[in-house]
Order: sequence, then C-alpha cells, then structure tokens
Amino acid sequence: MAKFYAALANGGVLEGRRYFEPETLSWMTKTLTQGSDRVLLLDTAFSAGFMRDPIDATARKQRAIFGPSHSAFGQPGAGGSHAFADPERNLSFAYVMNQMEPGVLPGPKSLRLVDALYD
Repeated sequence: MAKFYAALANGGVLEGRRYFEPETLSWMTKTLTQGSDRVLLLDTAFSAGFMRDPIDATARKQRAIFGPSHSAFGQPGAGGSHAFADPERNLSFAYVMNQMEPGVLPGPKSLRLVDALYD
C-alpha cells in the first residue's frame, strides 16, 4: 500500500517509471464533494476515488486523518487500516494489521503513527 501511495505522492512516478499522469493526479487531490455522510454520521470529503479531510468555512481541516497537508488523500480501511499520499511532502503512509479494530475510520494507533510522522 505504501508503495502505491508513494507513486501518487511523487507526481505519479516511482523508481523512475511513470504510473499516473499529472492530469489524473489532479483529480485525486481535488475535493469533488463534501458534506454530511448519512452512513458515517459525520462530514466527509472525496476526490476521484479517494477520501480527503473535510475543510470548514475558514479553510481549516475538520479532521487530520491524512496529516496536516491540504493536498493529502487516501482511504481508511474497515477495522483500522489506513493509507494515504501527501504530495506536498512527497511521502506515503500505510498501516495494516492482522487483527481488526472496531470502527471504519482510523483508530488511535494509526492516528498516533500519523502524528509521529509529521513531528
């Protein structure tokens, strides 16, 4: 997962090979929809195929499950898995485990790792 997101975080290129065109990447980093999610019962935001942190009316993140970057995008997995790309910092992150945790958004363990990544 981290390798996949590494290509997305580095302009679509990984190990000298282009996997994604810049035009495609722009759709991944641009929020296309945001609002109240009737299933998760909280605000969510999505680009083309990926989740993003929702932004409030003052352009601040409501949550930072993808770190502080406003261009970061990814996808949390059921049970606590979590992966994303941060094109601003050219980094990727992936956390997967062998035992599911309750919930559909990243749990405390994953979020502590994200926080440590940016410290």
